This record gives sequence, structure tokens and C-alpha cells, in this order.
Amino acid sequence: RSSELPTGGHIDQADGTSWMAMYALNLMRIALELAQHNRVYEDIATKFFEHFLHIAEAMNHIGGENGDGVGLWDDEDKFFYDVLHLPDGRTQSLKIRSMVGLIPLFAVETLEPEL
Repeated sequence: RSSELPTGGHIDQADGTSWMAMYALNLMRIALELAQHNRVYEDIATKFFEHFLHIAEAMNHIGGENGDGVGLWDDEDKFFYDVLHLPDGRTQSLKIRSMVGLIPLFAVETLEPEL
């Protein structure tokens, strides 16, 4: 799925992007825990949260500038899909309901008030 397609073009993957968002949140949480003992980690936690926000924005506007890209979320179906980018510049959501569309839901973090 990560190689160029035989006919050209490529696929933007909802699951790969989502794993990175979850990873950023996990690292933020670790930095927040460490910050309770050493304040130097507060800046690191902020940086990981910024990374998460950038990844979330990318999932909503892949391949576009100024917010005009295609999103992985389908508002009609209420589901995440991979997006096929064709060589001629067109895009097509790959509307296949699989675990790929659920993995973005893993990128969630709850914070306790004391953090």
C-alpha cells in the first residue's frame, strides 16, 4: 500500500496517519508524567501536542494548501477511508469498511486535572 501504484498515483492511508497521531499523544502523556518531577518536560509535552494537531489537520486536508485538500473522514458515512490519488490529479475515497477506518479512533487521550 505504500508503493506507487502500477498505473501511477498513490494512496493516503487513514491507518498509518492515525498511528502517528496516537504515537504523538502517547509521547505527550509520557512527557506530562515526567513533567511532574522535572518541569523541562512541559515544553516537550507541548511540542508533542502540536505534532498531534498538525497530524489531525493533515487528515482533514491531505494534499491541499490553505485547507483545500481532501479529507480522510467521510461526513456522510461517518467513517475514515483511505484516499486514492490518481495520476491526473483526481482523488477517490476507497469506501471499504475495514479496521483502517476505525484506527483513527485510537488517537485519543484523557488528561487528569492534576496534569
